[in-house]
Amino acid sequence: MNIPNDNVRLHLDVSTGHVTKRDMELLEHDSDNRNNASMEEYTVPCCWYRYGMIVFVMDHDDLKEDHELLLKQYRDNSGYSEAFCGLIRLAWETNADMIRLDRDGMVNNNLPTFDW
Repeated sequence: MNIPNDNVRLHLDVSTGHVTKRDMELLEHDSDNRNNASMEEYTVPCCWYRYGMIVFVMDHDDLKEDHELLLKQYRDNSGYSEAFCGLIRLAWETNADMIRLDRDGMVNNNLPTFDW
């Protein structure tokens, strides 16, 4: 079967230990309330699954300044940690469309970890 590359997506697969407990609480809130959020709220596009969270990262072609502005809004307006924003940066750098935060995911020694 021949499947076009446009139908194949990369994802960054990491442990939930690479984000803070507060990040996971914020993601849960964003997952539950994204459809009801106002335009002033900077919600992260994400969804829960049995073992963690899928975060959707779609802005690869935007300017770097736009990326940093979005991350600033996530940090300053929504309360996400710098560690979480670092994962989004890493996804952009590696052209990943999603981040899978899995409770049994691999721990990467090059990324910050949190024990919660």
